[in-house]
Formats: sequence, C-alpha cells, structure tokens
Amino acid sequence: MKPSNVLIAEYDVRWKFDSADPDTREYVRDYSNDEFRQVKLFQSPREGMVVVPKSRGVRNAGYQAVNKAFLMDRNEVTNREYKEFVDAGGYNNPELWKHKFILNGEVIVRDLALAKFVDRSGHQGPSTWNDGTYPPEESDFPVSGVSWYEAAAYAEFRGKKLPTIHHWYAAARAAGTARFVTPHSNFSGKRSPVGSHDGVGRLRIFDLAGNVAEWCYNEVSDQPGARCMRGGAAVSYT
Repeated sequence: MKPSNVLIAEYDVRWKFDSADPDTREYVRDYSNDEFRQVKLFQSPREGMVVVPKSRGVRNAGYQAVNKAFLMDRNEVTNREYKEFVDAGGYNNPELWKHKFILNGEVIVRDLALAKFVDRSGHQGPSTWNDGTYPPEESDFPVSGVSWYEAAAYAEFRGKKLPTIHHWYAAARAAGTARFVTPHSNFSGKRSPVGSHDGVGRLRIFDLAGNVAEWCYNEVSDQPGARCMRGGAAVSYT
C-alpha cells in the first residue's frame, strides 16, 4: 500500500519505519523534510549493530567524508559485556593490546601501563568498579572509567574497532539532529541503563549524546598519547 495525502502536524515528529526483513529505522525529523519520499532500510549482518551509510562530511567542522558504509553498535558497551572481557583474561592477552602505551609523552612498557588500569580495590578493570566487578543492579549500565587503551582492547576482543571521529559523526549526524536528540538524552548527573532514553538519532543508535562519552580512535594532534572523545556524559570521572 502506498498512502498519499497524509496530513502531518506542523511540529517535529518521531518517525519509525520497519519491515519484516531489514532493520528498523527510527528517528526524529522536521515534518517538512523531503527525504521521506524514499527511506532505505538496511539489514545488519551483526546482531546489535546498525548499518551506517557513507557520508559527505562537514568541511568547516573538520569532519571528513566516510566513503563506505560501516557498522556501529546500537548501544553503549554495558558493564555486563565488559565483564566478559575481564573474565576471559582480556587484560592478560597481549594480542588484544595493539597500541604503544604513552604516559606524559613517553612510551612505557605494557606491564607498567596495565598496573594503572585497576579498580578501587586494585583489581584489573574499570576505575569505577570495586573488587573486580560492578554493583549487580548496574549490569545494563554503560561501562565507565576505562582508558582509551582498555576501550581499544575491548573492541579487539569483540572483533571490532573504535570509530574515528569521522565515523562517529557520520553515525550521529549531529548537525541535523542535535536539537532533537540532546533534550531527550541523559545529562542528569547519573548514568542509566543503555537505550533507556529517547535521544535516538537518524539511525536508531542510542546514547550518542549523554550517559557516557565515547572514545574515538583519533589521537589529539598537539597532545601525544591523548585521544578524542565524543558524545558528552551524564557524569564525569577523574
């Protein structure tokens, strides 16, 4: 069926398109946008991930075009998922740690770096954990208190890579969606379960704004060893 002559309220509208086979697409847009003449639905080859189409980039903001479609997780990494990495011996598997460790501009050995990646009780893991784990009620909360190196190793553990800032921007489409996403995202000062807020962008990826900030692959050009983050956070950790 092809509906026509549909009256739409003169407000921002949350749209949802789905089909039996391809992935659901859901987002908020201005009612007058013409892109709904044709909406593409993409079938993701990996559960829990979303197909992000190629993008043109934003020259004046420094974001480059992404010339190939790619996959991105629909939700942030949860405590439960990160615990699987810890329990599988991820911290002791050198094959997962692909990058040189830099501290104060100097390269340091792996053992010295890993000695710093500990929780409040000295166990290996996120700095926000205690006794090697997280509170049981926070199983579906996004993991926080991990360094860029830990995030990169976790991605290797899952057979994935951290996105560049250009890939992150292509997924967020921030220039066109920030006014819809940000007010419905978690900037409360407390983390909450992943996907529990309505701040969904154009590709049904949740929590790109708020909850916890996301590490990106890129190094900060004038700060050796420093890496980029995107997305903002509900609460900051030191």
